[in-house]
Amino acid sequence: MEGNNKNEKEFSGGVEFHKEAPVETPKEELSQMKDKPTETVGGIEFAKEKNEEEKIEAKEISAEKKVFRTMSADIGNRAGQKQGAALQAILKQERENKEAQKRRQTNLVFGLVSLVLFVSAVGIFFYATREEAPVEQKTQVVQRSIVYAENHNRIDTTNILPITLVSKISSKVSSGGSDIGEVTNLYFTKNIGDNKVQTLSSKEFLGAIQSSIPGAMINSLGKDFMLGVYSGDTVKPFLILEAPIRNTSSQMKIWESTLLQDMSRILDIEVMDTDLYIKPWQDVQIQNKNTRVLLDNESNLVLSYTYISDDLLVITTSQIAIQEILQRLATQF
Repeated sequence: MEGNNKNEKEFSGGVEFHKEAPVETPKEELSQMKDKPTETVGGIEFAKEKNEEEKIEAKEISAEKKVFRTMSADIGNRAGQKQGAALQAILKQERENKEAQKRRQTNLVFGLVSLVLFVSAVGIFFYATREEAPVEQKTQVVQRSIVYAENHNRIDTTNILPITLVSKISSKVSSGGSDIGEVTNLYFTKNIGDNKVQTLSSKEFLGAIQSSIPGAMINSLGKDFMLGVYSGDTVKPFLILEAPIRNTSSQMKIWESTLLQDMSRILDIEVMDTDLYIKPWQDVQIQNKNTRVLLDNESNLVLSYTYISDDLLVITTSQIAIQEILQRLATQF
């Protein structure tokens, strides 16, 4: 017979037998059979089923695995909870640090603003209560000078100490402040309230510089005076006082003993020899005028005073200054 499964013929003892073809077992079943435990009985292998003990053991192993997975999950959960708590603590600390930093910044800004306000208040207080510094200004003719002057320079004596005033005068005199051949008139003022300014009289001026002029003489002086500087090859300062000769000539002899000390501070006289303070004065003629002079050991003129008229007295360090004053007086009248 022909077909998919052909039977083979087999002869035994002259008798024909049909031999069945072996039935093929699928490969998957063979693989499963190989994996299963077997036992041999009478030379034939049979698949051995798991007994009840093995089944129980398998269940226990499975249960242990489940228990193990549960403990691992618990440990993981606890670790996660600890990490979460630590993270929350860190975030909380960062928030507190930021808040503390903001508070510090706010306090710093507040402190700086307070400091600025305090300094401003102190500045305003001192500005409001400050004493006005003496104002010096150079202007055109603002008062009558005894002799004509090309330049006029004002010095305010309001609330100023004598030593400071003397220093200012000496500085102005030594600097000259005018061109060669010109005269600068230094005049002095004081504030008398209501924004009014008044010029100093000769008596007030001599008192302001703390001169040692005799009292009898100062009472005989007129109101006007002039402290001037003639600019020649050198600076030649002078002081003109309204002093009637008949009332002041004898007092001038008394003043001679301290006249150098008083005038050296405002006429920029450098005294190198202290013996000059006690040296006697001499009579000479300058520009046909009787003049009293103080000479050094080399007969150089240190200081002199001359009555250029019956009521004008000139104190100076230079004969040229006397000559210039006389020329200006002659041409201005």
